[in-house]
Amino acid sequence: MSDIDKANSQQTPVFNQAMLMAIPIGLAELSAEGVVMLTNGAWLRLGRLQGRTAMEDGGNYLEDRIQAARDGESQAQKELAGIKAVQNGESAIFEMEYSLDLPTGPHWFLLRVTPLERGRGTVLLALDDITLHRLMDRTERERAERALGQSEVRLLTFFRACPVGIAISRPADGKYVELNDILVNMVGYTREEMLKRTSLELGIWVDPADRAEWIELLREHGRVPQYKARFRRKSGVTGTMLLAAEMIQLEGEPHVLAIFSDITISELQNSELRHAKDAADGANRAKSAFLANMSHEIRTPMNAILGYTQLLHRDPAISTEAREKLTVISRSGQHLLALIEDVLEMSKIEAGRVSVQPICFNLTSLLVDLAAMFRQRTDAKELQFELQLAPDLPRLVVADEGKLRQVLVNLLSNAVKFTGDGRVELKVGMSRKADRQLWLSTRITDTGVGIAAGDVAKLFQQFEPTDGGRKFNTGTGLGLAISRQYARLMGGDITVTSQSGLGSCFELQIPVQEGHEEFAVQSVNLRRVMGLLPGQPPVRVLLADDHATNRNWIKQLLQLIGCQVMEVGNGADAVRIWQEWRPGLILMDLQMPVVDGFEATRRIKAMSGGSETVIIALTATVLEESRRAILAAGATDLLGKPMEESQLFDKMHQHLGIQFLYESASTEPVDAVVVEPEVRAVWLAKLPAALRGSMHEAIANGDLEGFCTLLQEVSVYEPALARFLRSLAEQYDYDQLLRLLTQT
Repeated sequence: MSDIDKANSQQTPVFNQAMLMAIPIGLAELSAEGVVMLTNGAWLRLGRLQGRTAMEDGGNYLEDRIQAARDGESQAQKELAGIKAVQNGESAIFEMEYSLDLPTGPHWFLLRVTPLERGRGTVLLALDDITLHRLMDRTERERAERALGQSEVRLLTFFRACPVGIAISRPADGKYVELNDILVNMVGYTREEMLKRTSLELGIWVDPADRAEWIELLREHGRVPQYKARFRRKSGVTGTMLLAAEMIQLEGEPHVLAIFSDITISELQNSELRHAKDAADGANRAKSAFLANMSHEIRTPMNAILGYTQLLHRDPAISTEAREKLTVISRSGQHLLALIEDVLEMSKIEAGRVSVQPICFNLTSLLVDLAAMFRQRTDAKELQFELQLAPDLPRLVVADEGKLRQVLVNLLSNAVKFTGDGRVELKVGMSRKADRQLWLSTRITDTGVGIAAGDVAKLFQQFEPTDGGRKFNTGTGLGLAISRQYARLMGGDITVTSQSGLGSCFELQIPVQEGHEEFAVQSVNLRRVMGLLPGQPPVRVLLADDHATNRNWIKQLLQLIGCQVMEVGNGADAVRIWQEWRPGLILMDLQMPVVDGFEATRRIKAMSGGSETVIIALTATVLEESRRAILAAGATDLLGKPMEESQLFDKMHQHLGIQFLYESASTEPVDAVVVEPEVRAVWLAKLPAALRGSMHEAIANGDLEGFCTLLQEVSVYEPALARFLRSLAEQYDYDQLLRLLTQT
């Protein structure tokens, strides 16, 4: 609160004399007639300073002001009007500042008038000498003016030293009125040559149309944040400049402030970078084309090799020794393809063409299938294999099943490969982190050769096999690199702990979501197709491929299960035979003479009835762009070469609804349907009690048919458990079935 505010707060009829004397502001009570009734020492002092006796006790202040107004003092007229307004209740407060030239020099005063409560017209006058404040204000003003001058100096210094060109011009005629040395040096003219001239007169703009467009933008928007144009130096050498401009006011007149940057060098560098990038892209395209061609050249003959191997496996006359040799051929071919796939997959990862494809799938079935597959390998090496699934592991999850499977296959393959004695363990659990995200944790532990401390750092690098890996002399050195890339694409990672000679532990952690039954992808029937289910219409298949060896094995396979097959060697014949024979399915190779598979597909799809024909393209290509082009041509689906017979039958069932007869489960090796005791106990516990009771009753009564019917319900909850129980039933192991169903 100011001193005047303190004085004005004293509005009681009787003043404390000590307080009045202590207040440094002059105070006086004025009656309605203008008589000074009560004052303090500061008021009397200020009255004597001004030489006004009317300010003393008993003096008539208003008459003094009336006389001064008559004498022409403007400030007295203003003061008198203000006091009257407060006395009459027209104003709650009146305040004015005035100055007097006194013998001691100029003085400034502040007068404030407020009403008192003791009667209408009685007011309180508060008078303060503010000369010191005004002098201080003047000092501050002078200091501010000096600071402004210094600011102008700094601004001028910045203007001249700024690392970009700056110019100020008049919009009326475009002539420069100020510019800095950077701009002068940039265009090569002297300062004197540029002032009072325009950029057009100097020939700075290579294309005057650019300047016209720039000026139009400036007029329309008042500023141009960025504009790129070619400019010409005095020497005639051209370059590229980047301009920014804004309309400003200088001395009350509009001006243009423009900033120029010479980006000639950066443009050249960008051009070089673009050329380098184009060259790199060209190299990548060449690499992709080479890999695609190499893959095609290998896959095409491999399709025949593996195809005939699958056919020969079906021949009951093949001896056990010959069947073992066929298995070696098949395994070697698959290994060669796996090596190619590793190289191609890493190429796609580097090019950023790999994405995550989450689906809802049966996690436990995936893990049990992997365990069954690798248990055969560990049994062959006389190793122990153990699968441990956490009791709370959800059956259905949402994640990228394909990538998860490949990562686990890579890690398990390494564990089995590098373990000569002991055991391999697959332990799977689930946890929730602080953000409630569900995380799948998979640990693969082995008692193998382990990894030296110096090799751990380069373990996930491309083409960097460890010392242990070199001893085994297998693989490309890409498996772990791809696995980690996949894990990170899925939002997780792979970590490893190992000690040379004592084994290794690889842990994969990825985020997943719990799945729901209605979204679950159905598992593939892994049993071998033996024929067509009776009662279906004839299945007509047209096979179009210019390689007779590829046609022959597919033709024999399809005829073996009861399909009607016709074959052609080019696309033109495929179109003709389709018109004459109207097959429901066409297996179309894409690279054929006369008319290729793309064009043949387009022609058939454009004909009447062609849209209803299922065309599955057979291709050795691996590039995603090529696959998109195949589908864009009208193909219903595609199959890669070499082709597994199960893949072909799955596509036939998917697109044509064809039902097959499968090889009896009893012909499968018992080891193919093995479930760990801990796992099957968890699965059985999840079955409804009524279902378990019905199965127990069926076995106790010897009702095998009824038991197998109940297994269809079990497969809804856990297909792998249904296969396991079926294998026990088909081996007539009723005692074990009864024990399992009783213990649960």
